[in-house]
Amino acid sequence: MSRRSIAPSAVLFLLFFLLCFQVLSQTDGSAALMEEKEKQALYSMIQGFVGTWWNGSQLYPDPCGWTPIQGVSCDLFANGMWYVTVVSIGPIFDNSLECAKDAEFSTHLFELGHLRSLSIFNCFSASDDNPVTIPAQNWSKLSSTLENLEFRLNRGLSGEIPAGLGGLVNLQTLVLTDNSF
Repeated sequence: MSRRSIAPSAVLFLLFFLLCFQVLSQTDGSAALMEEKEKQALYSMIQGFVGTWWNGSQLYPDPCGWTPIQGVSCDLFANGMWYVTVVSIGPIFDNSLECAKDAEFSTHLFELGHLRSLSIFNCFSASDDNPVTIPAQNWSKLSSTLENLEFRLNRGLSGEIPAGLGGLVNLQTLVLTDNSF
């Protein structure tokens, strides 16, 4: 009699286990669809700020999915692909990406064609050894998407404010606080 009551319980347990395994195997293997060039542009852009030691492709193989990067947000577009829409660099949160002493703007920043918001906080410290300026070129590549642009507390950021920022037709917020220009 006890043998008969164990058999249905064992079958139910086995079915439950197989169902859980099926669900987990489907979610583990699926990454957020992202164009490879978008992913590489993101990794290269971040390396310009935090240093070449940072290996994003190994640390964050799915930056818009299961392994998001702190300070990076993505949105799903109608074509079914994920694109980077927000980048915040600097010590904003405990685990935020912090800039290296030799941080620089990478031209890969301008390859993030869906970028809506860019915030650079406390990345460039005051130093005559490594003066940094906001790039003058390529802002037109972000003219139709960029809505918010912030440079805060970057005392090593000097030079002219690029005229190209005036071509950002969708820009709603421009914050230039505590910099050296």
